[in-house]
Amino acid sequence: MGGRRKRGPLPGRTGQTKCYTCTAAICDGFIQTFMTWQDGLLTTGCPNDATRFVDNGDGTVADNCTRLMWQKNTADTNGNGTVTFLDDRVTWCDALRYSDQLGLGGHNDWRVPNIRELLSIVDYGRFFPATDPIFLGIDDGVHWSSTTWTPSPNLAWIVGNGVGNVDALDKGDRYVVSAVRNAPMLP
Repeated sequence: MGGRRKRGPLPGRTGQTKCYTCTAAICDGFIQTFMTWQDGLLTTGCPNDATRFVDNGDGTVADNCTRLMWQKNTADTNGNGTVTFLDDRVTWCDALRYSDQLGLGGHNDWRVPNIRELLSIVDYGRFFPATDPIFLGIDDGVHWSSTTWTPSPNLAWIVGNGVGNVDALDKGDRYVVSAVRNAPMLP
């Protein structure tokens, strides 16, 4: 039977645990307020806790929510053994090439994540970086997605890992990449 392989859901939880007035926190996520259904009160979706991400010990991280496997560190695209935001930035096309040629953790089917996949590891309860600490190698820089911005095909969607912002930027600009691959479904 051909067909698509089912992946896990994108996480519904963003990582926020506080509720806010227009200017200040007013609850800790468990106290209902007059401002109901704020993000900090919602508990649907995958948890952002110690069980979600697993360090595989081979430079990869498994996501038990989305069933994706991530490159643990931002890509060392220049191959010098050290990842730095300035030296390892690449154009969008070079990010695609790098990921396609990557052999990591015994796998060679790596790719640049699409925008939804990349957003799935953002934790809006954190900043600088806005990802789980298991991804300490992922710096605060701007990360490429494989998703082209349809109205202007010379632009691609990016995620700024400092605060989790999203934008579409020129594919000729230079930003960092963290590769992803589909992982087998668990029983």
